[in-house]
Amino acid sequence: MLYSFQNNGQDGYYSNAKLIFDKSGNIYGSTTEGGAYGGGTVFEMSPQSGGGWNEQVLYSFGANAGDGSYTTGALTFDTAGNLYGTCYYGGNYGGGTIYELSPQSGGGWTETVIHAFSGADGVQPDAAVTIDPAGNLYTPTNSGGANGSGTVFELSPQSGGGWTGQVIYEALPKGGTLGIFNALNLDAAGNLYGASYYGGGGEGTVSELSPQAGGGLWHEHTLHRFKNNGRDGINPNGDNAIDSAGNIYGTTEIGGLHGFGTVFELSPQPNGTWSEKVLSFVSNSGFIAGVILGPDGNLYGLTQDYVFEIALPQ
Repeated sequence: MLYSFQNNGQDGYYSNAKLIFDKSGNIYGSTTEGGAYGGGTVFEMSPQSGGGWNEQVLYSFGANAGDGSYTTGALTFDTAGNLYGTCYYGGNYGGGTIYELSPQSGGGWTETVIHAFSGADGVQPDAAVTIDPAGNLYTPTNSGGANGSGTVFELSPQSGGGWTGQVIYEALPKGGTLGIFNALNLDAAGNLYGASYYGGGGEGTVSELSPQAGGGLWHEHTLHRFKNNGRDGINPNGDNAIDSAGNIYGTTEIGGLHGFGTVFELSPQPNGTWSEKVLSFVSNSGFIAGVILGPDGNLYGLTQDYVFEIALPQ
């Protein structure tokens, strides 16, 4: 155990997002509650030369009326070392925020709310922010938008400072063809990939979002619709991973051979279609929380009861 969170009025508690590393081996994460103002925290854990780890709170949410609170998605670094994340609640309109944490030359971090969700642009973001090479940010929201069922929102940095936002995707109501996305993956061509828990009539989908030459809403192409057929998983949950060949890996919360979920792979085919392969069935555990690709090229993830590794062909 590296650290135990303390409900002491300064430390955060209830952490449910994955951790990230910087180039120096420091760990960064967030908590949904606690901190100096009760709205959650962003924290850093640093390895010590004599052994052990030191934890420090970089920011406590809820410091003012326009601040966000209850940050649930994982953090994301940009190339300059700034951290980005989302808050489910708070902001000037109460619909959640996208925030930036910037390290200061004299020490400490400065938090800036770079977007406050108000309704038409979506509300209640709870996934990680995805950053493209141009510095544009993408994140899904759980509700709001034109159909009230969520959006995918893009935030672009401006040359003179500040940010400009736009909705690039409108989710359809629960049970419709499409639905709310989990955290998004980006490929080398600038397309976004995401899993929708309720898409495809309620059993889930994996989709590709592609920008259009004339601008406006992005084109959605459904790559796979999960089916409750006793073998395929249903209701994809957690973050997906994408490899250099464009294969997509993810998990479903339920379904599969035992009913407790699956690990799946989606592979692009020469004719433009996608092929799904179930890599693993989960038994007696359930609720898989996404996967990551390790430096060895294998998949790693966790269920309610254990951490697993799947060796992929190299």
